[in-house]
Amino acid sequence: MRTSSLLAALFVWLMLLAACGGGNSKKAGDSLAVNVDSASGPQEETEEEEMERILRERQEEDEKAYAELGMYNGTYQLQTESEGATGTLNLSYSSDRIFNFKLELSVVDFCKGLIEGEVTMDRTQHGFYNTEGCYLHFNFLGSWGSNLIVEIEQDGSCTHMEGDCIFGGTYTQ
Repeated sequence: MRTSSLLAALFVWLMLLAACGGGNSKKAGDSLAVNVDSASGPQEETEEEEMERILRERQEEDEKAYAELGMYNGTYQLQTESEGATGTLNLSYSSDRIFNFKLELSVVDFCKGLIEGEVTMDRTQHGFYNTEGCYLHFNFLGSWGSNLIVEIEQDGSCTHMEGDCIFGGTYTQ
């Protein structure tokens, strides 16, 4: 009877030893965790799960990128060294990525222009406006010191401008 209980104890001890990795230096809990993890194998996501994950990540990135757009609401002045030149950009953030704008530029005795419209910004803080062959590219550049910067590039001839000037330039708040 005594031999059978010794054999049973020895059998249990050998089973525990085998389950724990055969006497190597790992702790029993670590070996069991490794064995359980390796037994279940890597979990692969389905196409549907992958698509949901990608859409969720994209939405989070968009929310982060668009969260800062509202700070560009306000009035900006054209930065120029041209004598007699003045330019003003008014931006009014109306809703999700959309700004109403009013852009005025004048150079004494040379040109004068006014254009108003709506521009929708993308996730890279660029927006485009196109009307009657006047194409404006808005680029929200962030801040320099305490001033926000908006750069405008003009392509095409704007009928909104009297004289030989363009609306393009760097505007700071």
